[in-house]
Amino acid sequence: MLTREFVLADPANRMALGLGTALGVALPILALHLAAQTGHPAAGPHLAMLVLLLVAIAAMLMTTVTTARSHHDPATTGTTVKPR
Repeated sequence: MLTREFVLADPANRMALGLGTALGVALPILALHLAAQTGHPAAGPHLAMLVLLLVAIAAMLMTTVTTARSHHDPATTGTTVKPR
């Protein structure tokens, strides 16, 4: 099981969490505004929740992919730098 400290240790994970938070706030507000501007204010909360769901899934996938990529052994990949 991944702990919060383990996930936050990787800078890519911190970036994904930050982007998820920023987009999770900005995009539902934008959805509410656009629904009101197009004359369908009743659809605003539904659209905002849909956008929030999509942002949450995207943030989860970014975190999962970056966490999976960070668990490689450089000694076996051939990408290690040999000392001079």
